[in-house]
Amino acid sequence: MLRSQASPAAAALNDGRWMMVWIPSLRLAVLCAALLACASVHAESPHAESPLRIGWIDDFSRLGVSVDQAAALDARTQAFNRCGQREPMVVLANCPADPLAIEQRKIEGACGQTLELPSEWDVSDQTRLLRGVWMAEVRPHYDQRQSWLARQRPSDEDSPNERWPLLDADDVPCDVVVSIDDHGDWLIGCDFDLDLRFQRDEQFRLPVSKMDSTRIVRCGQDVLLLEAEMKGKQPSLSLVCLSGSAPGQWSDAWRPAIVDVALQDALEAAQWRLFACDNGPANMVVALEAAARAECDLVLVNLQRGKRHSTDVVRLLAELSRSLRLPVVVTVPTPLSPNYFVEPARLSVPDIAEFRMRGTRPSAQAFETAVTETIEQLAGRVRATQSAVLTGPLTQPDYYASPAEASLSPERFTRLSALADDTLDAGSEVYAARVPADAIDGRVVFPHFQAAFDSLAVTLYDRRGRRISGMEHSNGVRFDHFPPVLSVLARGGTLLSPRQLFCSGKTVDAGSSNVKVRWRRGVQPITRLIGQPYGASQTLKLEGYGESPVELQITPVHQVSKLENVPSGLVPESVREAAEGLLNRSGQVATFWYRESPRQGDYTLRHLFQTAESAKVWPNRLLQYAVVYENGRINSHDHAVGDLAPSTPMTGWILLQAALPAEAYPAHQHVSNLARATAPELLQRWPAISRSGQRAMQWERVERLVTDDNAAHQPRSARYRGSTVGLGTPESGRTGDDASVWARIGDGNPMSPMWGLLQVKVPQTRQPQTGWLPLYDHDPLAEVIVRHKQQGQSAKQVLQAIEKPADDSTDIVAWRQYLLALDQPELRKRHLDRVVQTAERVLKLCEQSLGGLPAEQDPYHAELLATIGPSPRSEASETAMFWQPTTVAQMQVYAWAVDAVYRQVRAIGYRELPEVIAEQPIKDGDAQNQAYESAFYQLCGMVDIKDPRFVLTLVRYHRRRGEPRQAYKALKWNAYEGPSLPWYFKKERDLFRDSGHEALARLGSARWFLREQGYGVPDRQP
Repeated sequence: MLRSQASPAAAALNDGRWMMVWIPSLRLAVLCAALLACASVHAESPHAESPLRIGWIDDFSRLGVSVDQAAALDARTQAFNRCGQREPMVVLANCPADPLAIEQRKIEGACGQTLELPSEWDVSDQTRLLRGVWMAEVRPHYDQRQSWLARQRPSDEDSPNERWPLLDADDVPCDVVVSIDDHGDWLIGCDFDLDLRFQRDEQFRLPVSKMDSTRIVRCGQDVLLLEAEMKGKQPSLSLVCLSGSAPGQWSDAWRPAIVDVALQDALEAAQWRLFACDNGPANMVVALEAAARAECDLVLVNLQRGKRHSTDVVRLLAELSRSLRLPVVVTVPTPLSPNYFVEPARLSVPDIAEFRMRGTRPSAQAFETAVTETIEQLAGRVRATQSAVLTGPLTQPDYYASPAEASLSPERFTRLSALADDTLDAGSEVYAARVPADAIDGRVVFPHFQAAFDSLAVTLYDRRGRRISGMEHSNGVRFDHFPPVLSVLARGGTLLSPRQLFCSGKTVDAGSSNVKVRWRRGVQPITRLIGQPYGASQTLKLEGYGESPVELQITPVHQVSKLENVPSGLVPESVREAAEGLLNRSGQVATFWYRESPRQGDYTLRHLFQTAESAKVWPNRLLQYAVVYENGRINSHDHAVGDLAPSTPMTGWILLQAALPAEAYPAHQHVSNLARATAPELLQRWPAISRSGQRAMQWERVERLVTDDNAAHQPRSARYRGSTVGLGTPESGRTGDDASVWARIGDGNPMSPMWGLLQVKVPQTRQPQTGWLPLYDHDPLAEVIVRHKQQGQSAKQVLQAIEKPADDSTDIVAWRQYLLALDQPELRKRHLDRVVQTAERVLKLCEQSLGGLPAEQDPYHAELLATIGPSPRSEASETAMFWQPTTVAQMQVYAWAVDAVYRQVRAIGYRELPEVIAEQPIKDGDAQNQAYESAFYQLCGMVDIKDPRFVLTLVRYHRRRGEPRQAYKALKWNAYEGPSLPWYFKKERDLFRDSGHEALARLGSARWFLREQGYGVPDRQP
């Protein structure tokens, strides 16, 4: 058959290779017939050896693939690409060299336990053994791990506040061992059931001939994907559980349509390439580009479990489809993919068109039809990616929001009938109200309650049909824009609601006559004051409709600080190391770093926004961010700007990434320049704290201006006077040049619509730090040693260059210089006694200079005093003068004294380390204990022992007393910054091992293993 006589699908096959991207859950009767027809034509073509290539973009968690489907899926899957995602990754490192243990077929796993190698494994001198850990949330043998966990957990008789963290089966990491023989063949063992052995169904073999392909294998009743690769001398391994988790956590209804498509007989010869990706815009760019490089003919994308609006994701896919000339089919219908095929020509269709799909369940049959038609008309679909953008009624918001039967009312919801369109679901019921053109704020009024729009499943669209906000966002609480007076942004637009609204424990029909929409209407919302921005006597002017209240209540609600963009070179190495997999993934992804406002141990949820001007340049839908901490913890899940995100007490680094498809930005901004453009301006929101402690301030009306009492539609004006001094915040660590407080202007009823948000700039409260701590933090002698090392000197050379002072010398600086040289990390364990003696000498000299030092104290002395109060005459009160040195000279000497006693406590504690005891056994345990506690109590008398600078000594104090719970509590709540960060997970490992919980011990060892290998630790509890 001549090529010109072939079907479009055959012609497309002859033109090159095909590739499909998999989107879950589909039955493919129509596709089978189409592909069988294509196959017969393709067999006669001169390029019959070129198979169809199919790409599949998904996060691949809980797919529900059955063991009966594993073999067929394995035969069709050619490759797997992590695309920088962390979940599938297994971190591997060489096993410790222990010939005797290996001869006994035992090795120490990454989770700290001794593992038994299978007897059938041929382990010789030429065998390379690697150990690793897999910590994905979804792994095989969930039930076995849950049973193991129930057996391992000991009884806990302590109070609930002191219990160890409780782990689920998905929280306990699994050991992985890889044996590579001299031929390059891999034997892989995965201890999924935690029995320290590798059962038959936990062993997998990858011959060197199969190293370039992906394997999908059975693992008991689960299905596992394996991808191994040798990158130079460094092996890498990816594992993905395709079957889901425990049976009780799975439903067949969740199976994505792509699974059934991939298993059809008609696609038996097709090659599938899998790309791991969630719905983050930067991640989607990386995945689509990878599919294009793999010469995919078609890409299928699973959107059924995504956190973002499907419309936003498909809009990005349409932009990428056009730029890459790559047809894309998605698993859900949207305004840009009403028939599941993504149509770049529909990029001009507004967001509001998505109400036509609201409540519509994705149809496997419709998805199947879209895939079939795309394959049959592939050449035409490729051309369709370059089609001109639509114009006309379909691109106008009123086409979707103006029902024929009545005009929309601003006071109640009106049912919208779906327009006659065969491609859309005509049975979906949506209710709408018009947003007045002068709206400031609004509420939905129920018979029993009034609710703000952002607390309901309603969505605001502006007059251009752009979505302003909605409960469909990832966690149900999100503002795309700040300040969140959303009605102002949607003026003249539409408020859409589903038929049923849930509010205050009740479900109400939106179309009921008892449900109203109430608006605060006015000329403009108040955002600034008349007069100075911060002062005792201020004036503001209200312009609106209706009677103005006698009093206004000004209530602080948001405290906002601007985050400064930090050049990559100034980001701590530990942060960049933990985030390495997310960096440099694509030239179409711009990366920016920010350091969030200091948390100071606060657990407040993270809330980030852009400024209004920045959002015009960088659309929020194209931004995602991850959070990285200096101790190596990373929360790499896709977070959208505006989402409420979980947090820890540690101050995080924000890794903001922007997708850069050319069509997403204004025509005058070329995409190649955006990566070098001004960074997005990020704001961080905190709950506001009134400086005076009161939650609301009363402002009195001092003037009322009425133009015409008979003119109901004429605005009326009133002036109010009050103070903004109390709106400031005492949290100096969160304030700066760009910090401000946003206060709600209301009539006293917190449920009523507000008049606006009043922005008050917080006066600069960040004063230079005083006292001895700044002198402690910035030690010139320590900085000199650092410079010497940077110039190439070793620690030993630094010490040799410093002469020990004479025994009778009273030169504190000389003794300190010698102390710091002895106490370098590389040397201190060799010279512990000398460090203790030298620190004692420095301490005595400081004591002489100051005339005394504070008395020794118990670490919890301050809490005891807060409970029972100090005694009338106590030793602490007699030495209180030494707590606060008054002159700069005294503060400097006090800082030296604190430094000396801290080093002394650490050195005495190091004597008890196993590696030190092996070289220098402790001869007198009582003397050692007395020396440690005396030095530690001295430190407690001089500093706040829970300060992050010193808390590691408190951790050691509790641990050596056999109190690991108290030690872990001190570590978790206080080691959120400072010198403790690099060692956080090492200390956690030690304490978890002391806990008596094997599950915690495994978790602690696995986390420290990741840090030792230079990888980030997943940000999961605990």
